[in-house]
Amino acid sequence: MSIDADLPIAALQLLIIHVAQAIVDDSNAVQVEATANGETIILRLMVTPQDTRTVIGKNGRMARSLRCLIVALSTKMRRKVILVIEEPQSR
Repeated sequence: MSIDADLPIAALQLLIIHVAQAIVDDSNAVQVEATANGETIILRLMVTPQDTRTVIGKNGRMARSLRCLIVALSTKMRRKVILVIEEPQSR
């Protein structure tokens, strides 16, 4: 399977949503917002406060794994993608 250089940002969002939903307790609360700024894309992953620890993982291992997936795709896109894991301020 080849990944087109014009892979839409929506595909990155869906990837992160599906992976995050598989590991959290409240899968309905998973949200990903994307912001494009030139050659950089910022993906903000938001989960419930209880699931933040799960998404980050022990010593940040899960977060590093998610970022590794993003880096692999962003290399094909020739764009820099940053994944930020946040707790929503108001739920």
